[in-house]
Amino acid sequence: MSKVLEAAKKEKARETALWAEAQKVVPKLFHPFILGIEQNKKLTDFEEKSKELEEHGCFAWKGKTYIKQVLPYMAVDGRIAWAQSEGQLDIHSDAVEVMGEYFMKSTVRTARGIATGWSKINFGGSGVDSTNPIENGETSSVGRALGFLAYGVFGGLGIASYDEVLAAIEERDRKSGSGEDKAGSGKTELAKTDKTIPSSSKDAKSGEKPGVEEYTLTSISDPDKSPKGTPYVKVSLATTKGESLNVYAKDKMVDPVLALALGKPVKLKIGTDRGTKVITAIH
Repeated sequence: MSKVLEAAKKEKARETALWAEAQKVVPKLFHPFILGIEQNKKLTDFEEKSKELEEHGCFAWKGKTYIKQVLPYMAVDGRIAWAQSEGQLDIHSDAVEVMGEYFMKSTVRTARGIATGWSKINFGGSGVDSTNPIENGETSSVGRALGFLAYGVFGGLGIASYDEVLAAIEERDRKSGSGEDKAGSGKTELAKTDKTIPSSSKDAKSGEKPGVEEYTLTSISDPDKSPKGTPYVKVSLATTKGESLNVYAKDKMVDPVLALALGKPVKLKIGTDRGTKVITAIH
């Protein structure tokens, strides 16, 4: 067995163990809030290809070998719901100016204790930051504060929530075109991959951009409402490659998604809403 294949098997074993830990640590009621984020991790500084490596999710790109992983993170609304279920949750947030920059400071009190989380308010940013920088900043700071109290924290992945890690990846991808790569620092370092690497070996070959793709629905949860009253359902999908993907349908997309048949192919467009993968259109 080559050293690269041995390393790939260790990474896959770690990935499996992290998902098992997440399912064990988080109460079953809140499992729908555990979401996967695809990340590429460098294994070597040289290219190595084989059928076995490909089966383990490895691919070569520009003189290096990477492994594709899907690691578990918990959404902030899941951390909030979990804390509420334990009988106490108080949140106090303030915008604070530090050396000319603005940050959101959130202090939470739960049955486990008190913790404070900080996040930068990205005025003039991209994505959700372009329209809701304060709300997005508070989501991140509350998520970090709850992470300090061990809500939705899994071995070795840090305290960052699903929302924060995904936002860091999207910001990194946005900046990669100008040669910058500042996203992924600190606790979101795990989200960082080489700025020129596509998210999968398929993208490396074709340069395709995400859009409408064909999926098979494997399960749809019962309708529920977020703490803010927004209706949603969690949807489990299978890609044409047989890979699993968990997304949400929110607000006006709930009824159309509930009308879809399980086990049948359907063309969907997947986007993001405040760092959460959501179905934005059915074709």
